[in-house]
Amino acid sequence: MTLLLKCGHLAKLRYFCFIHKLASICMKKLLPFLILVTLSTSSKAQSRFSAYLGGGMCLYLGDLQSSGFPNLKTLGLSGQAGFTYQFYGHFSASLNYQYAMLKGNDGYSTELARRYRNLGFYSHVHEISLRLNYDILRMDKFKVIPYIFVGIGTFRFNPRAFDGTELQPLGTEGQYIGDNKYPQPYSNWAFSLPLGLGVKYRISCRFSIKGEVTYHKTFTDYIDDVSSSYPTSANPAAFDAAPNGAQALYYSDRRIDPSQAFISRGNPKRDDNFADITLGLIIHFGKCSSGKGGIYEDCKALYKNMGKDKPSNY
Repeated sequence: MTLLLKCGHLAKLRYFCFIHKLASICMKKLLPFLILVTLSTSSKAQSRFSAYLGGGMCLYLGDLQSSGFPNLKTLGLSGQAGFTYQFYGHFSASLNYQYAMLKGNDGYSTELARRYRNLGFYSHVHEISLRLNYDILRMDKFKVIPYIFVGIGTFRFNPRAFDGTELQPLGTEGQYIGDNKYPQPYSNWAFSLPLGLGVKYRISCRFSIKGEVTYHKTFTDYIDDVSSSYPTSANPAAFDAAPNGAQALYYSDRRIDPSQAFISRGNPKRDDNFADITLGLIIHFGKCSSGKGGIYEDCKALYKNMGKDKPSNY
């Protein structure tokens, strides 16, 4: 038995030594080869990649939106950055980061009932999305390229009152009262569907500028912390059983005249959304060509690799 155990231990030791030796050979011989192949592939494929950076203005669309044309004071700053990969003809995919400063205030409304409701908020929104783009015209043939896109993403928001108080932890619609009659606490994360259109203008083979309009369809009604009704409408002492009850009550019911007919805080049947207008710069990677080949293809190198002379009329 002892001999068998020793033989088994020796076999395991030899096995591990063999694996270690094989790994060492792979690290010394195979890994440099794989790195070389990867770099070579990347250098050939990088002409399909571009990066972009832009900024503009955004608009909140929700329960606290001013009626009619939005008040200019509710417009916020927005910004975006990302990478695009042109994978087939007119089609490309983008990994996009979007920032938006959203805000709304009943004080800017032209409706008396909304002003009496007296609610307001602001929120920094951070969205990550994957977008599918379609260029209506090919970039290797035209300087001006209109395009459309649609995507799927997720974003984080955190509504605050205008004095900076975070509203989600308070449960202003009774989320922390502990009664099933009231809504459950909402998440600061939600899904979105960005869709829009734009136009790109090719300045040179390396740079383009773009302008686009994006509508962000979301799946939350709490970007502004307002969705349904006042908990105190049915039970004036509702917040007595909630943590931070007095503070929650203060930010929940801000009506100047509580007897006003504007009983509902918001409309739970409609989610909040937002939109933005962006101007940006696009940087194209890869080699430039001076001929018809466009911004992505080095035609001189292409003909050289084929063992042919470049046509004189090209």
